[in-house]
Amino acid sequence: QKYRSHIFAYFGRLLRQVRLVDLLTLEERFESVLSEEATADVAWIDLLVSGKPRNLPATPEVWIAVEVSATIDCHDVERVYRRAALLERLGVPVVPAVAGEKVALNAHAHDQLHKSVFVLKNGHVEGWESALDLAISRASHRKS
Repeated sequence: QKYRSHIFAYFGRLLRQVRLVDLLTLEERFESVLSEEATADVAWIDLLVSGKPRNLPATPEVWIAVEVSATIDCHDVERVYRRAALLERLGVPVVPAVAGEKVALNAHAHDQLHKSVFVLKNGHVEGWESALDLAISRASHRKS
């Protein structure tokens, strides 16, 4: 709830025109590209945020898929990465993120985290640029 109610404070420094995406407004788009099982999985995402990257003004809108947990663990990283990949099927670059107070990851999850998922730990951002670059790259490959 804290991330939802303070969306600009957490994500405004990363995105311009930051806003919360209501998953209910995407129901028809989900049904057109996702299976019933995939739609049910995506529906459990904690937060979906949209906006234009501040450091890449020519980049179109991106979404940030966020899993929130007091202690970020391997399961949070795997879940958000899987759900972001499903959301990308809607044709929008999706940057996976985990948010929490502590990080408790094994070496494999830690590597995956720093390559493709960014962290909001107590409001501090880690790995945004690399996760954004990867999301944009995946989206451009989907289009070609």
